[in-house]
Amino acid sequence: MNNNPPLPLGSKIKQIREASGYSQEQVARYAKIQRSKLSDLEMGKIEFDQKTLLAVRKFLEIEDAPLLEHEMELFMTRMEVWDGTLDANRVESAREMANDLAPILHLPYEYDLLFLYAVLDARTLIKEGNIAAAKERIDASESLLGKASNKHICLYHQTKGVLYTCFNDYKPALHHYQQALDIMGNTKSKVRLLGNIGIAYYNLGKIYHAITALERASEEFSGDKTNPLGSNIKGFLAMCLMRIGEYDKSKKLFDEILSHSRSINDKNTITNHLINRGFLSNITGNYAESLEFFVQAYAIAVDTNHFTPLLQVYGAAGEAYALRKLKKLDQCKETIAQAKPYAKDNELFTVLLGVQENLINLNDPKCIGYLEDVAIPFLRTQGGIFNFNAVDICKELVAYYAKKKTKTKVAAIKAIMCDIYEEVFLI
Repeated sequence: MNNNPPLPLGSKIKQIREASGYSQEQVARYAKIQRSKLSDLEMGKIEFDQKTLLAVRKFLEIEDAPLLEHEMELFMTRMEVWDGTLDANRVESAREMANDLAPILHLPYEYDLLFLYAVLDARTLIKEGNIAAAKERIDASESLLGKASNKHICLYHQTKGVLYTCFNDYKPALHHYQQALDIMGNTKSKVRLLGNIGIAYYNLGKIYHAITALERASEEFSGDKTNPLGSNIKGFLAMCLMRIGEYDKSKKLFDEILSHSRSINDKNTITNHLINRGFLSNITGNYAESLEFFVQAYAIAVDTNHFTPLLQVYGAAGEAYALRKLKKLDQCKETIAQAKPYAKDNELFTVLLGVQENLINLNDPKCIGYLEDVAIPFLRTQGGIFNFNAVDICKELVAYYAKKKTKTKVAAIKAIMCDIYEEVFLI
């Protein structure tokens, strides 16, 4: 429950009285008691009798307010159920609970409850995909931060971190996740937080930091095997291992995730990790195998209507890479063309497809110019994990210039690669 002790009844009465602008004399006169008695009641020196309490409630227009401790505990219990409903992704039920608990909004003196309601409502809005409204809700809650309990401040930081993640702003997201972890200690949310920290580090390109957090999360996870949380943690850990060249370990994790996801028919997870598995096959030079993974991912995504623009573009970029390496250039161009509508008005997606399109013909100076002057600088500006995309382009250019025996260009591109590696791997 609440980490802070419940506010005593007398203190609550005093807060409401002062917020309403009434003096002790005015309230005491209405309740037909001495002002000194009301003062003692507010300070907790004596207990309210039922008649006096009813009179004070009526005067302050709080006759229906749940001022008693057991009533506050009931509200808190129902809100914890709401929190659990969100963890289980039962979004419609969560919204129903938000509506049922809306009377809390009429209790301006119950700061901790109001704060928790705002945070849980923001979490619900995130689950509903209404990110802008969630941000407004969580921002509005910050005026109550100084009066909230640690437990609810922890949930606030988690929710704020998720919001920043929705905006792909991983530095502040990481800050809030770590704030939450510092507050919480050992709770049921520790695994999720460690996973979020690892994912934030991954997207910032800090791979070894990410591995440390994700390995801790994986060790801590002992939840329901049908919960996608465990697969998500292992999936990001597999991608981290892929980035540092631990290909066998990465393959083992990906195959384990795919086997488990198929056993519970979790098609969304299957689609995501088939694409990631395809990228691993590309890196290890098994291009035919890579194409098989991308084809499987596409078939499942179409069947479940799960192919978001992100997955469409990433999958197409990986598939185009494999086709280009297999010298199937017409199919490569067709794959890129089919994905371009999904990249419309998104500069990052456009560049990811443009890279594969221009790598087809490196003998064309325009293609070289695009890769060196547009793609690499843009991806480096994006930072984080996209630095690895820039490195992949550099490797292709080094190989091309080495064949041309253009030593100066080879040295220049290698220097860019060294700069990127220093940025990514130096602590």
